[in-house]
Amino acid sequence: MRPRQVILPLLLALFAACTDPAATTTSSATSTTTIAPTPSTIAAVPDLPPCLAGDQAFATDGALARGLLDGGESDAELVAGLSWTAFDGCERLVIEFATAGGAPATEPGGVRAELLRDLGIIRLRLDSRVTSTAIADRVVERQLVDQVYVVRSLDGDLYVDIHLGSAVVARASINRSPAEVIVDLRAGGPELVARPIVTDTAIVIIPTAPKAEYPFMVEGYARTSEATVVLRILEGNRLDREDVAAVADYLITWGEFRFEVPEGPNGNIDVFVGEDSPEGGDERGAHFTLVMG
Repeated sequence: MRPRQVILPLLLALFAACTDPAATTTSSATSTTTIAPTPSTIAAVPDLPPCLAGDQAFATDGALARGLLDGGESDAELVAGLSWTAFDGCERLVIEFATAGGAPATEPGGVRAELLRDLGIIRLRLDSRVTSTAIADRVVERQLVDQVYVVRSLDGDLYVDIHLGSAVVARASINRSPAEVIVDLRAGGPELVARPIVTDTAIVIIPTAPKAEYPFMVEGYARTSEATVVLRILEGNRLDREDVAAVADYLITWGEFRFEVPEGPNGNIDVFVGEDSPEGGDERGAHFTLVMG
């Protein structure tokens, strides 16, 4: 009987050890482990393109910067380059300058930048020391911009006109060493109601609307062979008015012109601005119709 008494308590002890949770050394429950993210597991946040980066605000109309963009005492005398880059969501125009000797300039001088929404352009009036240009115009044909022109005003200064392809908001800034003027654009703002009339010979900026009243102005820029531009106004097939005006430049770049029309016929008039071809006498330039009244 003694052997049987020893074995039975031993079996009971083993059975208790197998069923007592406190005595279990392993668990069948599934555990979840949280791993701290490492740089390789964090998705990289893409950088903003340069034409959207920074805290400078975009303007809907008017000045693209408060007052004059002051680039210091300018050593820039020549517009040396126009470059255009399209990014995701914005576009950037960079105007580069050179010294009289052709070296990259370090200071662009004072620049006045405006978004003239009612004309469909952005205009950059350059420092008065910038007197020449190596580039007269540039075809862009992007979503936001059609073309860019360097123009000599009737006062002798140069400005750059950016012809818009669609409604934009914009901002402008300067860079030093090298000297640059930078214009950033993105889509936005009210739709454009007018755009310049563009031809190979003459570009009309004003008037912009199909309706006008006397007196009215005809303004723009041209590159004609005789440094003059002709304005003709016809009522039906009858020539009502013909004027000739000088353009500010034609050899180096586009030259500004301006006409004032004090009076004339009411109703529909046909307007021509340009030149007569030296070869055959055909009109080369801009044709458009105005409703006067």
